Amino acid sequence: MKVRGFTLIELLVVLAIIGLLSSIVLASLNTARAKARDAVRKSQVGEFEKALELYFSVNGHYPCGRSNCLSSIVPLTSDPASNPGIELVSGGFISSIPSDPIYPPGTPNVGTSCNTKDGAGYCYCSDGTDSYVLTVNTEDDKGGSDRCYIRVGPSSANFCTYHQFPGTWAHQDCSTRF
Repeated sequence: MKVRGFTLIELLVVLAIIGLLSSIVLASLNTARAKARDAVRKSQVGEFEKALELYFSVNGHYPCGRSNCLSSIVPLTSDPASNPGIELVSGGFISSIPSDPIYPPGTPNVGTSCNTKDGAGYCYCSDGTDSYVLTVNTEDDKGGSDRCYIRVGPSSANFCTYHQFPGTWAHQDCSTRF
């Protein structure tokens, strides 16, 4: 009597192939999710830029950040002096402050400057006159070495000094990417 079925080696080979294929699919899926979050970040920065321009057309100047004119957009704070986004929301120029898509809406920034703990986030820098720098750090920045920024104004926002972001300040102009 001949018994039909699969040998243990055949089953192990099939399981190994399925495991290999699933790891490839999961890696591709994670990359696609990061790219989607980056697209959301760039879209939000574009909306924030439009709100800044509306604010400028009404007030004749851009909002200033903190005393050193460096302010993170992501944290939702109640003090307009420490977050220019609040002033834009209360003035009706934008509906809400951009929130990094990796966290639920309204979650405060858990990093220490313009970055979330995972290295992605937003930053606004202005002297409160006619120029600003708006940055977005994306997940494809490979550790923040290729930050993306928009410079607006005749003074090219030189007040946003390199030492605010040691070693990585605004290496790539992304104003055409939005």
